[in-house]
Amino acid sequence: MADPIGENGIPGHTAHMITRSGSFASPVTGITGITWPAVPPDSAAPLFALMYQLEQSQWWPPDVVQRFQFDQIAALVAHAAATAPFYGYRLAPIASLEAGELTLERWRQIPILT
Repeated sequence: MADPIGENGIPGHTAHMITRSGSFASPVTGITGITWPAVPPDSAAPLFALMYQLEQSQWWPPDVVQRFQFDQIAALVAHAAATAPFYGYRLAPIASLEAGELTLERWRQIPILT
């Protein structure tokens, strides 16, 4: 018989999202009558989407991973520059770059923030 796992430590998610049967863990189904494969409840969809993306991206070539990382850094830099004057000044050279325009060379031109 499956027993619920304790708190999973993920904010906004309950401990009832995962069940354990022996040494195997499985999502709790959100549809009555379906036990396996489980159809997770709507509240678990963001977590499963993230898990899927991480599972797929672990096999990407390093240059593809770096491109996605720099796209995320560009979004973070734009937010920091728009909301904090200190960072707006320091990050001005790259704050207006669009996704795909931030490169390792441009990133290295930013002074270390202390």
